[in-house]
Formats: sequence, C-alpha cells, structure tokens
Amino acid sequence: MDRIGRALTREGLDAGPPFSTDQLQDQIPHIPGRPTSTAFLVYSTWRFWDYFLAHLASNPEDSLEREPNPLDVWAEVVIRRALQASLPPGLAYEIRYPHDTGARFVNFQRLASDSGLAYFDPTWQFLCVHPVYGPWFAFRALVVLDPDDLDGMTAAALAIENNPCSSEGVEEARDLDQKLKEDVAVDAAAGVPLADAYRVRWQSLVDIRDCVGRSMGDECQKHRYCDLQIRYHYTQDKDCLRRAIADHVISYSSLS
Repeated sequence: MDRIGRALTREGLDAGPPFSTDQLQDQIPHIPGRPTSTAFLVYSTWRFWDYFLAHLASNPEDSLEREPNPLDVWAEVVIRRALQASLPPGLAYEIRYPHDTGARFVNFQRLASDSGLAYFDPTWQFLCVHPVYGPWFAFRALVVLDPDDLDGMTAAALAIENNPCSSEGVEEARDLDQKLKEDVAVDAAAGVPLADAYRVRWQSLVDIRDCVGRSMGDECQKHRYCDLQIRYHYTQDKDCLRRAIADHVISYSSLS
C-alpha cells in the first residue's frame, strides 16, 4: 500500500485506509471470480488544485475547453497512471468514481465513514469530516484490487464514531443546514428542480463548510480551499479555471 500511496502523492492525491470488501460487501463491487478483494478510497485536498492548474496551464485548449468538467477527467487520468505505476503487472482492479451513476454508483459518504476515512452523520449533514482536513477534501475514486499479491495490505475497517467538530460548531452547522433546506423547499414547491435549488445557493453550502472547519481550529482551516477552487467546486464555472490558470502562471513566473 505504501507504493500505491507514494504514486498517488506524486499526482497530488491521497489514499484512505485499505479494507476488505468482506466487511462492506453491500456497498462496493467485487473483482470477478474473487469473493474477497482489497479496497481503498482516493481523495484530494487543496494540494491537487495546484497540480491540476499546472496541467491546464500546459494544455489549455486540449484540457480546459474540450471537457465539461476537466478536473474530474484529470483525476481519472492520474489515478489510472498512479495505479499502473505502482501495481504488479496483470493485477486485476476496478475503479469507481463519484460521478458514476446507475449500476456503477457508490455511496462515497457512507463508505468513507464505514472504512474509517472520515466522519459522517447521515441524520443531517451532507459533509464528511476528515479528522485532519475537516470538510476540505473531496472523494476522487474507489479502487478495488485483487488481493492475492498484496499480502498484509488489508486492515480492518474501523468507522470513525466521534464527530471531530466541536459541539458548538455542530449546532451552528445544523442551524445553517436547516435554513438552507427550508429555502430549497420553497423553490422545490414552485417547481424548481432540487439540484438547481441547491446549486444557486452554493454560498450557503460554503458557509456550512466554513462553520464545520472553524469548529476544528486553526490547523484545519489551513487546509481550506482557495476562493477560486471553492467557486469551481460548486459551480464548475470555467471562468474560475481561466482566472486560476492566469494566477498560477504569474505566481510561478515570479519565482523563476
């Protein structure tokens, strides 16, 4: 697992704790012909943004203009590249992404909680909370491996039972979440699709995220996304990417 982790780190990504599909078999796919497999989640923090911008700056037309969501596409590319660089030749594996739908859908929030990557309270919050990064991380993939050549890799999945947020932060975030749901319900009653009602209120989602992050202290807030990364995360507005690329090029030019 260390080799896989290092390969992902070189791409600006991180790997969650490995676990056996036996433990969470109702949630994840299996390798054909293998009743038990090893799996782990791949996630990103603010670091991945800089890696992604460097890629866009060197391939603006190919990557930025062609793809509806170039960040998701680039994540897929580098995850496959990291696996190919770190796994034994011929080892079977399966990848699922957060944007997969239908039969390929995976509930990443529940899986992150049950596998010990992050805390999740399904009774109210839509955010998973990492013990270090707080709400400032994003799921990128679930990787399921044939375990035969990876002896000793699998650890027991251990769910995070205690919310890393302070009780005051939880209550404040609950209030913000409830207000958001009430506003969204008004729009939904008027015929606005639910996804659209949330999308136009993306700043309210950021407020909840900030509330959770602040409640975990200054160390957590060091991992907060920059403003352009936050805006793109919620809106997929390519103007955010164009501005971020320009800032990235200028900042690196000043160092040379």
